[in-house]
Amino acid sequence: MTTTSANQSDPLVGRTICGCAIVRLLGQGGMGSVYIGRQLSLDRIVAVKVLSAALSSNEEFLGRFRREARALANLKHPNIVAVHDFGEEGAIHAVVMEHVDGESVADMLTRTAILPLPQALDIVRQVAEGLACAHRQGIIHCDLKPENILVTADGVAKVIDFGLAKSLRGDALRITQEGAILGTPHYMSPEQCEGVPLDARTDIYSLGASFYRMVAGVDVFDADNAFAIMLKHKGEPPADPRRFNPDLPAAVARVVLRMLAKRPEDRYQDAGEIVAALSEDALAAPEREEKVNPRHEVDFLRDALEAELVAPDQARACVAELGDEPVADLLIRKKLLTPEQAEQVRARGAAREQARRDQRPGLEREILEEVEVVHVELLQRRSGQLDEELAEELDHLMDHRGVVEEG
Repeated sequence: MTTTSANQSDPLVGRTICGCAIVRLLGQGGMGSVYIGRQLSLDRIVAVKVLSAALSSNEEFLGRFRREARALANLKHPNIVAVHDFGEEGAIHAVVMEHVDGESVADMLTRTAILPLPQALDIVRQVAEGLACAHRQGIIHCDLKPENILVTADGVAKVIDFGLAKSLRGDALRITQEGAILGTPHYMSPEQCEGVPLDARTDIYSLGASFYRMVAGVDVFDADNAFAIMLKHKGEPPADPRRFNPDLPAAVARVVLRMLAKRPEDRYQDAGEIVAALSEDALAAPEREEKVNPRHEVDFLRDALEAELVAPDQARACVAELGDEPVADLLIRKKLLTPEQAEQVRARGAAREQARRDQRPGLEREILEEVEVVHVELLQRRSGQLDEELAEELDHLMDHRGVVEEG
C-alpha cells in the first residue's frame, strides 16, 4: 500500500487528537503509528504517536505509559526529541512530540555501509550527551538503535522513541511484555537478553552496538534468528571492528569494545564517560600501556589447550617468550592460532564465566596438568604484576600439587 492510499484509508487522518489536526501518516511500528500533525494552539508542526489498539486496551501498560510520558515530558535536551503533550480521547492514546526534519542513522547506512569517522564520532558524542541527561533523571531508553537516532540537516543528532523507556524510580525494571523480551536483537545488551532488571548501562551497550555498525559497516552480531543473535550478545566476544574497517583508529576501536563489554561493570559507567573518551584530546593522547592480567592469560592458555588448538610444548615455548604481549596476540603472531580461533577461545572463556555466574554444575573443571605448569611459569614471569591473592594462589598450587620451582 502506498503512503497516499494509506493516508486516504487511515481513519485518523483529518481528525483532531490531543489538540492536533492529523495531517498524514508518517510511519508505523510495534507500539503504534506516528503522524504528522499541526498543534492548533501554537500553530506548529508536530509528530503525534498513537498507541496501537492492543496496547491501548492493556491497563497495566497504560498505567506505565502515563507515568513515563510525564517523566519524558520533563526531559529537556537538544539531543532528545521533546515530548510536548500526551492525552487520551476515548480509546485513543497519543503522545505529541517535537517533529524532526531529518533522517535516521539507519537511513544513512542504507546509502553508505560505513559513516565517515568524524560524522560517526559527532553523532555518538551527541547521543551520549542526550543519554546522560535522561539517565540523570532516572530514564533509560532500552531500545536504542540506528533507527532511533535522527540527524537534522545541520548535523544535530536527536534520540527518538523512548517508547520502551522505564523509570528507574519505579518498580524493578522488566523488559518483557506478554512473555516476550522487548528490544531489537542486534542492539540489545546481554542483560536485556537475559530478561533481568536493567540500569542505564544497558543503553551504553546499545549505543556501542550502534557505534559498531556505523564504523565497521556490519552489526556486531548476526545470525539466522533473533534467539541466536541474543545468545551471541550473552556469550560471544565481539570481533575487533578494525577487522572490517582497517582504517579505524585503534583508540576508537577500544572505546567501541569497552562499550560492548559483557559485564555492565566493565563498560563505561555513565554516558558522560563516553563523551570524554571520544573527545579530540582523549583520542589524540598516546596509547597507554595496559598491564596484562596474569589470571586472564592463564585462563586463555587453559581454554586453548582444552580446545586442543595449542599443544602443551607450544604453550611452554610461548611462555618463554612472553613480555608484555598478551598470550593471544603472541599465539597469533607465531601463527599458532588464527584470529578466528582466538575468538573461539575467548568465547569458550566467556561461556565459562557465564556458567560460573549461573552456578551451573559440571562446568567447573580441574586445571589441566599441562596448564598447571604454564600457570606456575607465567605467574613467576609476571611476578611484578601479581597481587597478594595471586601470589597466595601460586603458593597453594606449589604446596598442594608438589610443583617444584625450577632454578
